[in-house]
Amino acid sequence: MTDGPEKKNEPMGTPFGDIWKGLDRSGAFSFGIDPGTPQYEELMKMIAPPPPPDPSTEMNTEMLVFCDLETTGLDPRRHQILEMCLLIVDEDLTEIDCKTWLIDAGMMPRYPSMLDAGMMPRYPSMLDPVVYYMHSENGLWSDLSKDGHPPVHVVERQAMEFLEGHQALDTPLCGNGVHFDRAFIRAQMPKLHELFHYRNFDVSSVHNMASLWAPNAQALLPTDPKVHRATDDTYAALHRLRYYRDSLFSIAENAIQNRSDAMLSRFGKRGARWGA
Repeated sequence: MTDGPEKKNEPMGTPFGDIWKGLDRSGAFSFGIDPGTPQYEELMKMIAPPPPPDPSTEMNTEMLVFCDLETTGLDPRRHQILEMCLLIVDEDLTEIDCKTWLIDAGMMPRYPSMLDAGMMPRYPSMLDPVVYYMHSENGLWSDLSKDGHPPVHVVERQAMEFLEGHQALDTPLCGNGVHFDRAFIRAQMPKLHELFHYRNFDVSSVHNMASLWAPNAQALLPTDPKVHRATDDTYAALHRLRYYRDSLFSIAENAIQNRSDAMLSRFGKRGARWGA
């Protein structure tokens, strides 16, 4: 005997699409947005997963684009971009053009005074305390407190025009720890992200590999000041890559060429090819 109607067995799992629809409804409801409105469609675009990269896209290496962002934290889903620098160079790492933007992040320029007043515990998800003190020292908060900075969607359009004007399209994204910058660009400037190739040239990876396999070259690397401003950090990445190109890659290329010439003269083309 039962106390009510018999319950049907429910499946343990649901299709991912149904789960995502549930998130859509929940997200729209929490923001007070009705389905079918332009605001709802915009919200869906924001929370939708990014499309996978197209591996068939040919990478443009005639130019490289270095990038650095300054943000309010480490999570692109809840933190904001404050400053962005794009530096275009040719394949010889010669500078072509550079542009930096300060970005209006809504109420963010007013955060320092709020934090000084002891209000930090109210905003733990919007501004990392370490970032607050770091940008207090490097002057970013002071620069952002001035009026006239464009919002992120305007900066995205200007950055696209900047790259398109130089035909710097389908290039790898370059910089120190550039996966971090790509994550924010993909989340908050998706149209700009589409202009880059999906591959990164992470200068930090070259630096770490040099510390393992070429410690003498790594030890002689000039020290870059850790300013944590977009322009300074972008040029620091370029200077570091130039150093490793000249100290590691150029020397290695010459050594390989000399060894190849010696093997050709001794064994001929077949011997040089197979290491006979």
